[in-house]
Amino acid sequence: MLRSLRWSAIAPRYRLAVALGIGQVVALLLCVPAYRILGWSIVWAGGPRFLPLVAAGIVVWAWTRRRTATDAGLAWALFMSGSILVALWQYAGIALNRPLIDETLARADAFLGISVKAVTAWTAETTWFLAILRFAYQSFLAQIFGVIILLAIRRDREAIWSFLLQYHIAAFITLVIAALWPAASPYVYLSFDPLLNEDLVISQIAAIRNGSMHHFRFDEVTGLVSMPSFHVGAAWIVTWAVRRSRWLLAVFVPLNLVLTVSTLMLGEHYAVDVLGGLGLTAVSIAVSRRLLQAGERRERS
Repeated sequence: MLRSLRWSAIAPRYRLAVALGIGQVVALLLCVPAYRILGWSIVWAGGPRFLPLVAAGIVVWAWTRRRTATDAGLAWALFMSGSILVALWQYAGIALNRPLIDETLARADAFLGISVKAVTAWTAETTWFLAILRFAYQSFLAQIFGVIILLAIRRDREAIWSFLLQYHIAAFITLVIAALWPAASPYVYLSFDPLLNEDLVISQIAAIRNGSMHHFRFDEVTGLVSMPSFHVGAAWIVTWAVRRSRWLLAVFVPLNLVLTVSTLMLGEHYAVDVLGGLGLTAVSIAVSRRLLQAGERRERS
């Protein structure tokens, strides 16, 4: 009873923070033996690259701790630690060396009447449009790292925690799918050059699958997942998070419409990957709402 009373006395948002924190600790504890089994070591290089993000987190924390309407500092810390774990588990998942499903994805695209190779070739000839597509696609990191700060400025506490939960759900689903049903990417399977430099992705996937990779380096972390497109899924989760602001929606909706199109037109993903990314958004939002509503019902009872 005492434990129940103590737990019920905690504000719902902090219960979510505790739950996410416990989940991250479990993921970390499982990751350590997984890397030992793989025979991999972790190289903590590239620290200076993360300093601006850490500095931004400190600023957010210092700013919000004096304004009780937001919890952005705590949410930022959980987002950063969660993102590090996602990177670690992404590589471990690929190392399962499951059969690639590129043939199935390419057939699905053909059924839809879409050729990523042909679309990419056409895009390469439109210089001005290519620049717009690249800008939108590369805005992804700024979006997911910046949305908590934007929500803090708006003092939208509910949106901050909803975004954080949806991000974790989407990441978990993506990691499971990518580990069990990995894909090399359309530019590898269909043998064409994407319109962004993906040499690191190609070399890392090959090294993981042939057993020549023995180190995880933070300064060489990159996205290795094709299906579903986490790029698309997380971008629309960001868009959902800012839906209460008309001016932010006016920015993010067109930006992420172009980002969604760019994943295909730049040759980064199969068309069905993009559809998978949209499905990832829908599932993450639906599951998070069910979880949050269930928590509210328990609190009222």
